[in-house]
Amino acid sequence: MALKHIVLLSLRPSLPSADLARLKSSLSDLQTVIPQILSFSWISNNSPENLHQGYLHGFIMEFKDYLDRTTYLEHPAHLKIAQEMIFPALMKGTNSLIVFDYFVDEPEA
Repeated sequence: MALKHIVLLSLRPSLPSADLARLKSSLSDLQTVIPQILSFSWISNNSPENLHQGYLHGFIMEFKDYLDRTTYLEHPAHLKIAQEMIFPALMKGTNSLIVFDYFVDEPEA
């Protein structure tokens, strides 16, 4: 049973494409520093429904369990990217991101 960590981002429209590329690359590179990250995918909205509410980019990471996710959340490399790259790129600070975590194939109660 894997834990999926989904983060949706509402980024500043003025964010240079080079900064967006560096953000994506830096997040992907975390897999080499934090072995608890089982997979990483960058996501960009392409829905024709126009219901994105400004959340046009994001990423999905997969972890084995809560402990591995906590290791990632508290890791200095993650914290550095969050502080130096993610938060400054957001439209309205932490009010411009959504985090949603769930277990794949979690048994129902």
